[in-house]
Amino acid sequence: MLDTKVKTVNIQRKQTTLVGQLYYHADGRQHPTIIFCPGLGEDVSFVAGYAQQLAASGYTVYTFDFSGGSITGWSTGSTLEMSIFTEADDLRRVVRVLRQRPEVDASQLYLAGESQGGAVAAMVANDLNQQIAGLLLLYPAFIIPDDARKHYQDIDAIPEKIPHAFMAVGRAYYEPLLNYDIYAHLFDFTRPVLIIHGEADRVVPISYSRCAARYYAQATLRPIPGAGHGFYGRNEQVAIQLMLAFLSQSQSNL
Repeated sequence: MLDTKVKTVNIQRKQTTLVGQLYYHADGRQHPTIIFCPGLGEDVSFVAGYAQQLAASGYTVYTFDFSGGSITGWSTGSTLEMSIFTEADDLRRVVRVLRQRPEVDASQLYLAGESQGGAVAAMVANDLNQQIAGLLLLYPAFIIPDDARKHYQDIDAIPEKIPHAFMAVGRAYYEPLLNYDIYAHLFDFTRPVLIIHGEADRVVPISYSRCAARYYAQATLRPIPGAGHGFYGRNEQVAIQLMLAFLSQSQSNL
């Protein structure tokens, strides 16, 4: 285990400030790097446990609050203007900036995320493709477009403000989802993908991850029996060990 340091690293995107935490090492070397995205309604504290243990195993890790992604995060921006598409723009900006940092090995840059953060990471990896060495997805919320269509059959039915995930989101969240096929924005990514999903997940059924795994050229799906939407205690440690094994194998193949 390596001694890990943490510092606040903020990133500007247009008029938005993305507030993040960089877990790094004082050896002056570049390390394989993971950008870890929290889920809807979550801030960096929700993924701090993953970041700390991955960093202690030798990785540079960056976590950040999406603009408008939660009511507890430090990044600027309104929840009423947030969508998976604005979050994808946030993540693309983070990738561009992180690739230039001295702590980051840009040739071994991984995207990770849980729930909505996992779906956003998958979308961005598909766009950036060869810039991303691999994907680590925890119960990714590929259900989001289906869920939007379940609630609203047409654009005119969408209110301006909707309670969702312990906060309020706006019309901007739902409107672009009604005609969006998220799976069509996955299969261009050809690098290794790890998907970890609880078999007892009632928020995002594991069937969505099984479907996604069939779209990828190199996908491994690891179900966790009895786990729901979110990993805690033993299940969190199982997920960390699965991620470390995947990362080790991925790097040996680079």
